[in-house]
Amino acid sequence: MELKLAKINEETEAKVISLDALLEDSVNGGFYYLDREIKEKDLQKLLKTLEDKKRKALVNRVAFGLDEKDFVYELHIV
Repeated sequence: MELKLAKINEETEAKVISLDALLEDSVNGGFYYLDREIKEKDLQKLLKTLEDKKRKALVNRVAFGLDEKDFVYELHIV
């Protein structure tokens, strides 16, 4: 599964990370900000996969503006 990370600013390209790379990188936990283009279905699949690997995770929708499209997903892996 490929996950698209949120852009840091408008000039940069969004990075794509695989689920395996995410699991290796988050051995001691971590925060990741995912792009708004990720579907809810894929987020549920991600949470299920993390649960199967005995990892706890929480996903929040974080708004950073007044427009409905101004949000990212925050993934916290414990």
